[in-house]
Amino acid sequence: MKGIFRQISVGFGVLLLSGCTLLAPQPVADIEASGPPAEPAGGETAKVDADLPNINLDGPLLFTLLSGELAGHRGDLDLAASQYLRAAQLTRDPRIVERAVQVANFAKRDKEALEAAALWVEIAPDLLAAHYTYATMLLRNGENAAALEAFDLIVQKENSETSVFITIGKQLVRESQRDAALDVMQRLALRYRHIAAAHFALSALAENSGKLKLAESAVREAITLKPNWLEAQNQLARLLHLQGETEQALDILRKVLESEPDNKIVRLSYARLLVDVKQLDAARVEFEHLAEQAPGNEDILYALGILALQADDLDAAERYMKQLAGDSKRSLEAAYYLGQIAEQRKQPLKAIRWYAEIRHGEYAFDAQMRTISLLAEQGEIEAALERVQAIPARGEAQQVRLYLVEGDVLRHAERYADAMSLYNAALEKLPGNNDLLYARALMAERVDRLDILIADLQAVLKSEPDNAHALNALGYSLADRTQRFDEAEKYIQRAFALLPDDPAIIDSMGWLQYRLGNHAEAIKHLTRAYDLNDDGEIAAHLGEVLWMAGKQKQAQKVWRRALKKSPNDKKVLEAMQRLAK
Repeated sequence: MKGIFRQISVGFGVLLLSGCTLLAPQPVADIEASGPPAEPAGGETAKVDADLPNINLDGPLLFTLLSGELAGHRGDLDLAASQYLRAAQLTRDPRIVERAVQVANFAKRDKEALEAAALWVEIAPDLLAAHYTYATMLLRNGENAAALEAFDLIVQKENSETSVFITIGKQLVRESQRDAALDVMQRLALRYRHIAAAHFALSALAENSGKLKLAESAVREAITLKPNWLEAQNQLARLLHLQGETEQALDILRKVLESEPDNKIVRLSYARLLVDVKQLDAARVEFEHLAEQAPGNEDILYALGILALQADDLDAAERYMKQLAGDSKRSLEAAYYLGQIAEQRKQPLKAIRWYAEIRHGEYAFDAQMRTISLLAEQGEIEAALERVQAIPARGEAQQVRLYLVEGDVLRHAERYADAMSLYNAALEKLPGNNDLLYARALMAERVDRLDILIADLQAVLKSEPDNAHALNALGYSLADRTQRFDEAEKYIQRAFALLPDDPAIIDSMGWLQYRLGNHAEAIKHLTRAYDLNDDGEIAAHLGEVLWMAGKQKQAQKVWRRALKKSPNDKKVLEAMQRLAK
């Protein structure tokens, strides 16, 4: 609120010093969003005219200006608006009139703003900013028919140039009374039905109002009038995509690129649309083409880096992200993903170095969490605990994440009782939190508290009945630790229906069959799970079932492969020691 009155104070101070020789006010577009509308495309602003009125700073005028200024500073916007309007009427000075419009808008006094805008048009009839403001104020006061005529006058003054319709559209899109603004634009487009830009502006405004069919119809009319207008073709493709006609949208953009292969805007739209429909390889080709057209463009390099990561092309991803590391606007994101790449390559120290570069921004908290987990994996338990306990939480989500990461550090140290105590305390502060309940359930298995495990997972499923991971954890635990096989099967089958390709769930199905004595069926499921993810626990399960089915050589082969990947895997070593004596 005070910002606009600081601006006004500058003009007011000069007024006192120079007998109403004011500084030229700032452009209307510089005032807050609640202020008058944006300037027209040409950047026209109020100009200091040599024929400005010669005003005497007499008592009534000085009182009016001073009382308006002081009212604004103390927050009485209604009085400020009325006093500035009065000053505008007394002086008819276009600079004071413009300020009156600004103050009335800031105070959301639409009636006073309309009066001031009407006066502005009267005393500055050649100033487009005044006409734009007047037309918009008419709209805000519900005088739609008059607003239409005022906008039409602007079109006439600008000789129906393309830019004037685009500017009017941008003006109207800012208005909260969307239906009224759209009605005015529709009527204006009808009057100028022979001008493509009028229909294009209507299309953009209709899209902003959620009227996609109207937006599509309008932009098609623009294309009929101006077939080679690439911006309109681009708009049509976007509208079709928003309505689910993605293939048609892609076809439009392909045809445009055939005739205009160097058009960066269209190619960028095409590439982004390919990403939206998960055609990532094709999208990557388009972004590579864009990178050739605009070498060094940070957004394009970032997109290529993300697409390379999704394609598991770590070398290319690293190459692109390294170009963004350092001083680019994407440097923090680049450092984060370079840390992720280092983690995938089993380079924890390198990952920690990259994460250390992220000291602020949306990735900073996650980078800290990843650093703590990596320290724990390296056996730096005390350092990890010291870090996690020193981080202040901002909100419940971060608090939960901190508890989970600290619990994971304790798990790495095999301090299971301490982890249980941590989760117990966390759930006292955040009772019923499903993430914490799930984490405590998994830890309860480590301390042989099956009762807590079952109770916590059932609590999670009560509020999230389709939580596939909780269903699977409960089903597996019942199959592994009890004879409640019927219950276990129900939970695991529900999890499988939700995530049929999840290797952990397929492993649970195999382990249940093994517990039921169905070795052949167990081997089938466990083999599939191991093909999807050569995790140590799955390897231990598969090896055990193979061994018990009399296929010791195959079991040994599975275990050796697992130990080659992780020589100290406890699950595999335990199975070998227990069975291959």
